[in-house]
Amino acid sequence: MTCSKNYLSEIHAVQLEISNLCNALCLGCVRIDRGTYSHLRDSIPTDDMFVEPETVIKLLKSRALKNLVTVEFCGTIDEPLMHPRFLSILSSIYDFNPNLTISIHTNGSIRNAKYWEELASILKKFKHHVVKFSIDGKKETHTFYRQNTFYDRIMANAKTFIGAGGNAVWQFIEFEWNSHEVEDLKALAKEMNFSSFFHRVDRSSLSLKTIVF
Repeated sequence: MTCSKNYLSEIHAVQLEISNLCNALCLGCVRIDRGTYSHLRDSIPTDDMFVEPETVIKLLKSRALKNLVTVEFCGTIDEPLMHPRFLSILSSIYDFNPNLTISIHTNGSIRNAKYWEELASILKKFKHHVVKFSIDGKKETHTFYRQNTFYDRIMANAKTFIGAGGNAVWQFIEFEWNSHEVEDLKALAKEMNFSSFFHRVDRSSLSLKTIVF
């Protein structure tokens, strides 16, 4: 049996993790302690760690990524918008290649209106972009899973981003406690001008382990 030297002959998408910071404590995240579901694992670094814009561009310029189409910010342990120079990273990528598609996953619970307007302004310059807001319920149920996030702030930030011309997708994870809200949330996403509503069912049985009614 022979194996090719490279796993992929062409790389069309990369997923970047640019820091070790996140404002949330989502129940299914690898950051969270499985004993209490209330604090970070001891293995998560306590010192702030960041990837600099120059490092990102150096990576994107590498020969292996000559056929790159999509840059996705969806880290295992980070919230992209927590990076203090995230807008600079996006601007640097645009200067390098405005034809790239930029995809950003966020809990949407940080930064102010000015930041979200600026984010939309930068992303609109690219050929394609999308910001995926993880919103798992109405105000009463959203934070069961997305601990340490604030529903009203998320809604305001999404409204600001969309109003400034940003392309937003609503991402929803269905749990035992929010399954009855799916159709209402689909209607709300349409009303708020999200471009789509992405819905998947939780497969981790978290509702049985962590929520007591």
